[in-house]
Amino acid sequence: MKALILAGGYATRMQPLTLNISKPLLPVGDKVMIDWILDKIKEIPDINEVAIVTNEKFFNDYLEWKNKNNQDVNLINDKTTCNENRLGMFGDIAFGLKNLELDDVLVLGGDNLFKFDLNELINLSKENNSPAIGAVELNDLNEARKMGIFLIDDNKKAVDFEEKPENPKSMLASTACYMIPEKIVEIIRSFDGDGEKIHVARFLMENSDTFIYPFKEEWIDIGSKEQYDKVNRDYSKK
Repeated sequence: MKALILAGGYATRMQPLTLNISKPLLPVGDKVMIDWILDKIKEIPDINEVAIVTNEKFFNDYLEWKNKNNQDVNLINDKTTCNENRLGMFGDIAFGLKNLELDDVLVLGGDNLFKFDLNELINLSKENNSPAIGAVELNDLNEARKMGIFLIDDNKKAVDFEEKPENPKSMLASTACYMIPEKIVEIIRSFDGDGEKIHVARFLMENSDTFIYPFKEEWIDIGSKEQYDKVNRDYSKK
């Protein structure tokens, strides 16, 4: 099994903080953000390769981080240079998968920090031989209106998905944690289009039964300077 971390964005909403540094390389506590994600991946016994998709602008920074910390990861350069020509999340997933051997792949956003056990997500995917997506139960309606929201059945199968709904049908929000079995990896690898316009969850649901694992533990999508400052304070106490 492979793990693919997405770090190809430009975090324009957090500039000037991220003008000259990739968001996953920002310090959080006594590490950088992506180190915390790698710690969670190390809890998965079946992972035999970890790859990171980044871009031309920050590739050398990731190479320096890798060498300085002796990280056993493969770096993949998507060759983009700015926010205007970025590939988008789905585009970077497709690009990354084309650069990996065909296998089951766990895909994680490089700016998501979480405390849940990824093995539970992997097991759900394996039990059904289908994609599985991590999700969290929100308690704030305004937050739900900003997110991708799932409706699931009693077997945790996704039956509906809405992006930023005004009237959410549930409070179950998608995270950037995707377990994708080999058969779907093969479909994504053949994608040749504008990945910026494709939502990962919707694509998975259109191509396969897709299951949702609702986690109860903490998950933080670091999308603003305020969120970053709070996370940095919280993780500094660990």
